[in-house]
Amino acid sequence: MPARGHHWLASDERTEFTLTQRGANAPRGMRPAFWNLKMTYSCNQFSEDIVRCLIDAEVVDAVALSDPDMGRQADVAIAGIVAAGQATRAARFISHVLASDESRAALAATGDGAFVDALRLADAIASQRVLELPPARANFAAFVAALPHGREWAKQIRLRSV
Repeated sequence: MPARGHHWLASDERTEFTLTQRGANAPRGMRPAFWNLKMTYSCNQFSEDIVRCLIDAEVVDAVALSDPDMGRQADVAIAGIVAAGQATRAARFISHVLASDESRAALAATGDGAFVDALRLADAIASQRVLELPPARANFAAFVAALPHGREWAKQIRLRSV
């Protein structure tokens, strides 16, 4: 097993030396071995690939990212990523509702307008809003809370007081 420690290279770049003693200083004429590593993928390439992916996935509009201010570009990209995450949560909610005959029947049993309420809740989840429902829709709120991940979605339902 190789000795653990800091690896140093001599100026000839062929002689490697490992310091295993804690706090030991590098010998004169030596430098950390990691200085020799070559970057094969730059930070700029990484960010360009991320931006291209966000545009291709239609998470953000290319025009919105054309601002020369990098801070504004970052704000647009982050807002798009957050919105995409919310859309994923909304899709997961609808997927759980439609997953089986039992879940669809349980939704229908919550009363008239159940499917509309499910779609309105999915929209509220995607847009980070709260869905306000009348007290008569308490059965729908209970249905949502009983779903897998239901507590997460139930936070976006508010039953109005009478």
